[in-house]
Amino acid sequence: MSWKKWSRFSPRVALLLAVATAVPLAALLWVGWRALEQDRALENEQIRQQVERAADIVAAALQRAVAASERRLAQGSKDWPDGAAAMTVSGETVQVWPMGRAAYLPVAPRLTELSGAPFAAGEAVEFRQRDLNGAAAIYRDLAGSNRRDVRVGALLRLARCLRASGKQAEALPFYARLSDEDGLAFEGAPVSLVARQARCSLMEALKQAEDLRREAAALGSDLQQGRWPLTRALAQLYAQDAERWGGSRPCPASRSASCWQTGCQRCGRDSLSQDPPAPAANPLI
Repeated sequence: MSWKKWSRFSPRVALLLAVATAVPLAALLWVGWRALEQDRALENEQIRQQVERAADIVAAALQRAVAASERRLAQGSKDWPDGAAAMTVSGETVQVWPMGRAAYLPVAPRLTELSGAPFAAGEAVEFRQRDLNGAAAIYRDLAGSNRRDVRVGALLRLARCLRASGKQAEALPFYARLSDEDGLAFEGAPVSLVARQARCSLMEALKQAEDLRREAAALGSDLQQGRWPLTRALAQLYAQDAERWGGSRPCPASRSASCWQTGCQRCGRDSLSQDPPAPAANPLI
């Protein structure tokens, strides 16, 4: 065929070749896209099934753990693993096992309140006569008593007199002697907690920044571990002071409160979930 004849038919042939090539190519691309979509759908289905199997395993493990905990509760077990605790509500009394697992309680048990009778003479000198040195001498003598409650009450009042008379550094060691006196209360607050807070306050006044941070951190840690049986309001009051002094805030209020409220409602004690008002700070300590 001559060049003139070929040139006359070449556009038509080129068009036919283009159509013949494009149609199979488009079909091939469509088939490839469909195969890719099917692979993705299959992969997503496999992932969904794996997630469901994992969820079933976790749910089964939780059910077994709950069933085991229910059996232990029924048996009256008091030994619980880390992160778990048992709470028993009876009337206005709340007991937690093991101790120290709750930062605060819906109702705090009453501690043995220190009697003020042995200190009547000293307080008369302290408040009526305004003789802080004379009162401190009386309290110092009583601090040598063999009776624990008298000794603790005398140390509290002696430290108070020293603090009021401007001898703040001298008051610190007396509050330190009270830091381990658990189980006793002064005007409703645990004595050891009152002493720890007083030490922090004195360190702040004396500008002992490093000692204050250590003391506040220890106070916050003890609050978080539930060393003292406190209501939510009282625990948060001391927690705010610990945080202000440089310690970490120990009480996750919203989560803990929700847990306690749920537990109290299940026990039929809705009133226990209502916190009493926080007591005012004691100006005499």
